[in-house]
Amino acid sequence: MIIRIASTANVPGAEVISDLQRTYVIHPERRYVLHFTNGDVTLRAFKELFLLNKEVLFYVANFEFFLCKMSLFKHCRFEFVRYPDDTRDERVENYRNIEKRLGGKYISRGVELSFAPDVFASIRSSLLNPELYLSKGSLSTVIYKELTRRLGYEDLKRLAKDAVGTSKEEEAFDEDFDKHLKSLVFTGLVKMKDGLFHRWSC
Repeated sequence: MIIRIASTANVPGAEVISDLQRTYVIHPERRYVLHFTNGDVTLRAFKELFLLNKEVLFYVANFEFFLCKMSLFKHCRFEFVRYPDDTRDERVENYRNIEKRLGGKYISRGVELSFAPDVFASIRSSLLNPELYLSKGSLSTVIYKELTRRLGYEDLKRLAKDAVGTSKEEEAFDEDFDKHLKSLVFTGLVKMKDGLFHRWSC
């Protein structure tokens, strides 16, 4: 099954279900975006959509925590999808006007990044600095940090094991390592070419 990660919660023609809601109702004929923060509501909605064989769209703030929660669903593949966000935000216009007055010219790039950050850049940032997102590092974090250069499978696994300093049995660590590496590859954050793994870059 393919799970799509949307660049915005405001997908045209889709209704939002978020973890802040207490209740929700799934209508089979409608399209939904699951706004994931902790998974309390959105994972229940995901299971319902999965059983209905419906398209699944997530909008995610903390991707590493999302990957950890979604590790239960081993046969899913992730795709990132960029949607135009047509919602007009008065705050964006106000900040642009402030920037224009202070700078004497119109500079909107910083404002746009503040209100509509690059999804991949945010995910890479959360993997490299999980503490900034108030989350603990996981094996995905360790693997991603070790990929400062192209590495083969065994070398990457050895470096990750040394970094974690695990007391787990060899087989248990191998299973965890494979699960986290596959997640990173499926999401496109890590690429493999000629048997070597490396970080995806824009």
